[in-house]
Amino acid sequence: MSARQAAGLLLAEGGIARMQARRLLAAGLAGAGVPGAGGVLYDRTAVATLALRPVLELEDLTEACPHGLFVARIDRSRPVDVTTGWAALAEDLSTQPAMPSLTRALLGARIAAYGPLPWVATLCGHVVLGAEAVAVAAGKDHLQFTLREPGPWFGALRDRVLPTTRGGRPWVLWTPLLSGSPG
Repeated sequence: MSARQAAGLLLAEGGIARMQARRLLAAGLAGAGVPGAGGVLYDRTAVATLALRPVLELEDLTEACPHGLFVARIDRSRPVDVTTGWAALAEDLSTQPAMPSLTRALLGARIAAYGPLPWVATLCGHVVLGAEAVAVAAGKDHLQFTLREPGPWFGALRDRVLPTTRGGRPWVLWTPLLSGSPG
């Protein structure tokens, strides 16, 4: 199906706004598009599966990540390609915008107290990468995470939608007891 048809299906079946649908398709969440004579083509089944991704329930998130979760919210203007594989995507997304020093200290303390911190990257609320942050270093205007592949907790978040509030910070440090819903 054409990109236009795919965006229409995402809107009709999943309630995904057209601009978000185009962003998700361009990032490869319905697989790599195939260039065709009239534009990029997508597999109908993959698009329908994307449209029907379930929203992650707060109870499931709390059970999977009892000590918290770092959510890297990918800016919609940042190009991302989820078809590159875990290692390349993790390397690309491991550099994140800076955060206040007190929040960064809390993040480091959480990793020291509980071990690797569950870490996900989302695009328009869709989880596109799961990892565990084993360390974080501050640069002048960014954070550099050391990431490893996620543990069993990621099964509850894989192929889910993790709604966060519109606008706001490019990251969310979610804590079950303090935060309620992420974002």
